[in-house]
Amino acid sequence: MWEYQNAWDTDEEVLNEWYENTETGECISVDEYKERTEFEPGTITVVNRKDLPERTPNTILFAIDRPNPLGNPFRIGRDGTRLEVIQKYKAWLHIEFCKNPHNPHLTPLDHEMMQIHKAYLEWKDIQLVCNCAPAPCHGEVIKEMIENL
Repeated sequence: MWEYQNAWDTDEEVLNEWYENTETGECISVDEYKERTEFEPGTITVVNRKDLPERTPNTILFAIDRPNPLGNPFRIGRDGTRLEVIQKYKAWLHIEFCKNPHNPHLTPLDHEMMQIHKAYLEWKDIQLVCNCAPAPCHGEVIKEMIENL
């Protein structure tokens, strides 16, 4: 059985990721794991808190509304239109996520992103729960970033 692992390397300023065989202790890179297996990452869906779809045992929910760490700090009206605040969020998230690699302590935002990424690589069905969906939502920004890590 292969299990996903990761650790932040403060010297190299990179996230090291690998899979470890829980029976043999063998460790291989994520790329090698994908080559050896028919790797299919999990799914990520942005859902509305008021209309949650049916969950399976493989489903994990992550709250991304305010005041959670991944909540959008930009507000419609005060900070722009819906699409403008989503674009501001995208720029903000790219700056905030792992902005201080020398700090051994992850911020709450970093921790949430790492938890979602780990679940994604473990074939979990992730539901990002907000109040916006199905309208355009900052959750799509999170989804895109996780899928491209």
